Amino acid sequence: MNYIVGLDFGTHQTKICIEDTTNVQPIYEFLEFTNSLNNTQSVILPSIVQINKDGRVSYGFVDTTKALCFVDNSTKPTKAENRYPLMEGLLPEPKYIQKPKEPQREKQVGYLAILASLLPESREHAAWRGRCQLIEQENQKLKQAWEHANSEIDRRNKERHASWELKQQEIDELYDLQLSEWEKSQQKKRPYRYRYFKQATFVSKQVWSHADVSPEIISIWYLTYVRFLLDQRLGKDSYLVRMGVPCAAMDLDAFTNRAYSLWYAAGELQELYVSLEDFLNASYEDLKLHTKYKNISYDETSNFDTRTEAQAGLFPVISNGKIQTPVNLLMDIGGGTTDIGVFHNLNGELKILETISIPKGLNFIFEEYQKKHQSLTLEDIQDKFSHGTLVRADIESSISTFIGEVQTAADKLASYLILLMRNNQNLEAGRITDALAKDYLVYCGGGSLYEKIRNVKVSCMDFRNTRYRVTLFTEKRVVDKSLIGIRNIRNRSIPKELFTILATSYGLSLADNWQIEEASNIQNTLGIYVPKEERTNVPERNDDD
Repeated sequence: MNYIVGLDFGTHQTKICIEDTTNVQPIYEFLEFTNSLNNTQSVILPSIVQINKDGRVSYGFVDTTKALCFVDNSTKPTKAENRYPLMEGLLPEPKYIQKPKEPQREKQVGYLAILASLLPESREHAAWRGRCQLIEQENQKLKQAWEHANSEIDRRNKERHASWELKQQEIDELYDLQLSEWEKSQQKKRPYRYRYFKQATFVSKQVWSHADVSPEIISIWYLTYVRFLLDQRLGKDSYLVRMGVPCAAMDLDAFTNRAYSLWYAAGELQELYVSLEDFLNASYEDLKLHTKYKNISYDETSNFDTRTEAQAGLFPVISNGKIQTPVNLLMDIGGGTTDIGVFHNLNGELKILETISIPKGLNFIFEEYQKKHQSLTLEDIQDKFSHGTLVRADIESSISTFIGEVQTAADKLASYLILLMRNNQNLEAGRITDALAKDYLVYCGGGSLYEKIRNVKVSCMDFRNTRYRVTLFTEKRVVDKSLIGIRNIRNRSIPKELFTILATSYGLSLADNWQIEEASNIQNTLGIYVPKEERTNVPERNDDD
């Protein structure tokens, strides 16, 4: 094969990097797509399929004015229930201690009564009076306790009411906003435009809301369009396609079969329509009639291959030696998934230890936001997000939820690796975490362009004091042109920030000379791990590179 095509089929956009192997030194090129709307070229093709008014289908850069539209029939929002809290009843007045009867005195008359009144009080009567005074004091305490208890009950009831009233105000405000957004949606027509078909095909069908066609069928049409573009640029049967798939390393075989089934079906459709012009002139109904999707086993002799997206993201980072710390974490935050890979680098020996894929990416953030703004589609939220017009508190809450999910997965992966290292080395776990704390967390993918989304902190239990946690991979870097060190590139005008997004497609196009360690061998690989302060002959990173 003269070319290796790295196909990063993304949830929001697709990127393609071509390695030209006909030269002694490979030359790389990011395929440029024509945006006919403004006559510009872009290395990013939106993952969009649209049905037009004339019944034909458009791909990538679509003209919304030509879209076939429908009236939004979304359900009118309902106000959330806010039950009034149960209130505590006031306590009844306590039963007071009864005073004893006054002792009876012998009744005197005349001068004897006068004389008796001048005599000191009898011992019995004095005792009675003292007892009455004690009872009066006890009753006073009972009354004060009763009044204090009722005062506390009244205070708690007022707090419950105030909390309910505040929540009711929030519910009312949210409902008014949702109702306003819903009423606006009823006044406009929505285009027949398909997005998130890649995520629905590989990760979760929950993002797919189209009953007329499956995400697999839309994915096949989109990939057929890509195949035509590649044939135009490189020539038919002159290239090998390597597609990234969102999965853990252990699941690669199953996902490879799914990816190959899509690519194979796209090839059959390409053979049917022969030319790109015929394909673009085909009607929606005609495409549905002729598109066949079935699960087939991967053919190793085909011009098709796969890698996990995390593996692909790691290749360009480790290929030029700019990350020299021994065990590092790469986090590829995409539209539908976040892929995490751990790679080992010691004295020039490079190995990928493990990769995992979390079915949560930018769309998860949008879905969390949508829970509070149900009248908005994911497409609406994505557009508002890109323009910074979402409700700030709600989008920050959604991002926080996403970060929590990713941190949990990354923490588990890090703890697993530390336990393997501790069991396989004559080093205490505390020394291992001390060293890992100085290693790198490398970000790539579209989500990494947003600083708030990069606020992931990987941690594990502090083995010296199990009541606390210690932060790992505190050195942070975002993949850019300098970090991946791409040379011999044909494209001359790619903005630097785009290389964060393009890194995976570049990694897919690289020749296979990187060792991927099986999970069963991780213990042996980590057995040679040495903390940073004990390493020798490892060059430090040059920040000027």
